Amino acid sequence: MLGPLLPAVHSAELYGHVLRFFNQANHIFYYNTSNPLNNPNIPDNEKAQIAHLIMRFQQTIHEAQFYGKLRHRQLCKEALDITAECAIHAVSVLLENSNQMYYSTMRSVLIGNILNLPDVVKRERLIGFALELHILQNLRHPNIVRLLSIHHVQQSVRYELFIEAALPLSYYVREVGPTLDRDAYNIFENDDNPRYILKCVAEVLDHLARHNLILGFPNWLNVIYISLNGVVRVGNFLRAMRPPENDISVLQNYELASLGGFFLALVHRFLPLNVVNMYGQRYPPIKQGYYRDSYLATRAALAIGPAAVNLGQPHIINAIPDPDLPILNRCLNGFLPYENVVQKLQLTNVPDMSIDLSFRVNNRATFFRSPSLTFQALHVQMPSLPVYVSAHWHILRAHLHLELGEELDSHFDITIGMAVDTKKQITNIITALVTFDPNNEDPPENDHPIPHDNDPVAAVAPVQEAALNEDVQDEPEIELPLSDEESDEEHIVHPFYFEPQHILDLYTWIVDLNNSLIVEVELLPFPLIPWVHLQSRTVSRPLNMPGEPARNLVLTMRIVGGQRDVLPDVVD
Repeated sequence: MLGPLLPAVHSAELYGHVLRFFNQANHIFYYNTSNPLNNPNIPDNEKAQIAHLIMRFQQTIHEAQFYGKLRHRQLCKEALDITAECAIHAVSVLLENSNQMYYSTMRSVLIGNILNLPDVVKRERLIGFALELHILQNLRHPNIVRLLSIHHVQQSVRYELFIEAALPLSYYVREVGPTLDRDAYNIFENDDNPRYILKCVAEVLDHLARHNLILGFPNWLNVIYISLNGVVRVGNFLRAMRPPENDISVLQNYELASLGGFFLALVHRFLPLNVVNMYGQRYPPIKQGYYRDSYLATRAALAIGPAAVNLGQPHIINAIPDPDLPILNRCLNGFLPYENVVQKLQLTNVPDMSIDLSFRVNNRATFFRSPSLTFQALHVQMPSLPVYVSAHWHILRAHLHLELGEELDSHFDITIGMAVDTKKQITNIITALVTFDPNNEDPPENDHPIPHDNDPVAAVAPVQEAALNEDVQDEPEIELPLSDEESDEEHIVHPFYFEPQHILDLYTWIVDLNNSLIVEVELLPFPLIPWVHLQSRTVSRPLNMPGEPARNLVLTMRIVGGQRDVLPDVVD
């Protein structure tokens, strides 16, 4: 059963042309209503039950070798996709004890929202997530995303899974769709790409079958990822199942039928429903249902942009290419035993399309190409505001402090001088503030459990015990490729979520503060030293948020050091 989906992050709702943020509805869901403990529409007694389930689930999921492994002190992120169960971001993390960035993908599993689903679905998803943690940590495979770290964000009631940089196929489809030709049946413009995707997924199904697991019946666009080197990988196992032995063969063949519907949509996204039904008419009704539902769910996402108007038009060829029809039939026929899936689907000779896919996905997400939130990149006119520097001091070092009640306490160092680009430093500071994740620190754990008899989380425990009985591969060492760029920011505590519309305000306020301080430096008589004889300057500015009352942002700046250019002559 597919869970409810939220509206996608459509291109028309993106901010600017660089970083992508969730639209207003998804933003509210991700930061507020996905956490049932903050939802005013949920009664207090239900919140108490959910709080108990959260605590029990955390205790049941064994903290393994990947918990908290990617230690970072800053997290900036770009929205890629969101459903009722997960949110996907491209992220850059500033590693702990380092000023270097590491780029990866973060998938947030919204456990809080899952715990608010009906009991049957809730149980399935919790078991699926327990299996997912086991699969990602232990059943490693070239076509399964590489897990880097697991973080439990308690105040947001979600788990953040960091994986090597990759784009969800759903995001690629949404980005590419509006640019397609009107009659492009295949969104990849190459007939071998859908076969290569199917081959990679089949490798994973085969690998899971060896451990009596199935991937389930997901929305395939949401579980498939493409790494930056073009390798297709499975990266979402929330629908994974470990069925009873007498049911697994039947479910495996239903899974293949669902995969066949997905493949058909990749090959031809404009087939009328009667043609889709014709391909599956020889098979049992349940298998037909999985196949048809998968095709329609995939086609709904693929049929975007100008080509969508062609659905059902007479000039559309209502057939799929000859090489693909036998593959579809083999998916619908199924087979026993469920092994050597790639060979039985006759995909062995499908060429490796990773180079082509790498070319297509690279530079789709900003953080994967080391972004800079400049005004030029955002197509915003930079204010004609000069940044003052001292005529008497070659270098001045300033300290900037921003404070917004208990929500923001951020510190930055700025270098001011003719030989440095102070304007770029200020822009980098604004980048850190506008793209910062406000949910990367956990409050203290709740030591007082809330008693409650109904405990669906208990179903997760047998999954964990079964997982412990399997062979666990040795943990690989994670080598983090670091960029050569250094970050200017020094310290951020309790970050507040700035919006892109604050860029111009922040720039103006910081530059004004810098200029007023430099004026005082220039008026200071020799031999007085600015960091000794000048006090810090503080200003308070109203910060407007959509739908919220304005609050005052306090900016404080002071000179903390420097170096004179040339000492003046001393007159006797």
